[in-house]
Amino acid sequence: MNRMLISALVFGLTAITATPARAGGGTGAGGGEDGFARALAAYDSGRYVDAVRTWARLAENGNVDATATLAGLYRQGLGVPRDAARAAALYRRAGLAGHVIAQVNLGEMLAQGEGVARDPGRAWAWLRRAADGGNAWAEGRAKDVWDGLTIAARGRATALLAGLPRERAARP
Repeated sequence: MNRMLISALVFGLTAITATPARAGGGTGAGGGEDGFARALAAYDSGRYVDAVRTWARLAENGNVDATATLAGLYRQGLGVPRDAARAAALYRRAGLAGHVIAQVNLGEMLAQGEGVARDPGRAWAWLRRAADGGNAWAEGRAKDVWDGLTIAARGRATALLAGLPRERAARP
């Protein structure tokens, strides 16, 4: 699956998309494309609980796309109780593995204080990492957040960015 098409995996930012990927299955260990496709079919037919079960199993087995998609389900409350804090934690896990859209969504949640404490400096760092990963929307949003930071907050944000992974984790 083309990594740039993963942007369709996440539900959180309506500016990006509102449904999971149509490009095929997820990647990573544990069920691969077939499992991801089954979960997507369940999601498409409104069987959100089934989709959650499958994506949760895939996520537990290291499937980064499933982790990001599951985060979107928690953020929207589809098949699970709405839980923005859980969504943020899942986006962080996927974002640390290099999932660009998870980075975008976590950055936006941090900027808004959704499910996490509002932290514009940390938001900028995640948005900047997503922009470095090629996400054009994150580029503009990171600039907006940066413009609102004080000089001291910019220094902290720059240090936070330096601590984030630079590349997508290798996947089987």
